This record gives sequence, structure tokens and C-alpha cells, in this order.
Amino acid sequence: MILVVDDDPDIRAFVCSIIEGLSYNVIEAENGHHALKVFKERKPIMVITDIIMPEMDGIQLIRKLNMLKAPPITVAMTSDLHGRANEFLDITRELGATAILQKPLTFEHVQKMVSTLYPTNDASTTDQYAAI
Repeated sequence: MILVVDDDPDIRAFVCSIIEGLSYNVIEAENGHHALKVFKERKPIMVITDIIMPEMDGIQLIRKLNMLKAPPITVAMTSDLHGRANEFLDITRELGATAILQKPLTFEHVQKMVSTLYPTNDASTTDQYAAI
């Protein structure tokens, strides 16, 4: 299962449609606070999160997820805000993000990233999070 976190509903829908097309289960959240709640309830294997969001941003979310006993695969994504995209993505990389995606996203980049980092859609892999 993959959790997609972005405050822009159009971007969430785009990323979710690509992931669903690859036959993965996908769930959504509109910010970091909602993502943590969904994560605790559903225990996804991968989290794809925007960086700049209201309430709790992606950097804070990645920090919290990486504090878990078994952190998920994390992918950070952002657009080039005032030329600072690389700065934000470097921070997420330092925090342990597995991969980064720079917006605008393309079907091919999202598909390749998900297929590479999460090559199986076997639901039994969620057992590793049973103790969380």
C-alpha cells in the first residue's frame, strides 16, 4: 500500500491514478497531520509526500516517519519554489528520504520510481508494520 500526501487535490489524483494503474493499493492525505493518522491506521509500505504543505510539511512528516521502528520507503516531491526546490529536496535526502521527485511530475517518472522502489504489490509485506 502506498500513501500519497499533497495539499493539491489535482496532484494527489494524478499520482494516485498512476499508482492504481500499476495495481498497487493507494490511500491519500492532504497534509502531514492527516498522513500520520492514516499511516497509523493503514501502515503503508511507501509514503510519497509533497514538501510544502499547510499544518505539517513533508520535512516534518519524513522526520516523524523515520523515527519509527520500521520506517516506510519515503519519497519527497516539490516544485521549484523561488529556486529553492533543490534545497528542500537535499534536506529530505539528509533526513533519509529514499528518493525525490521534482514537479512538474510526469507519468513515466512516477511509474519508474514506484516500480523501482516498491517492486512488489504483495499485501503481505504490511506485516513488517504490525508492531507499530
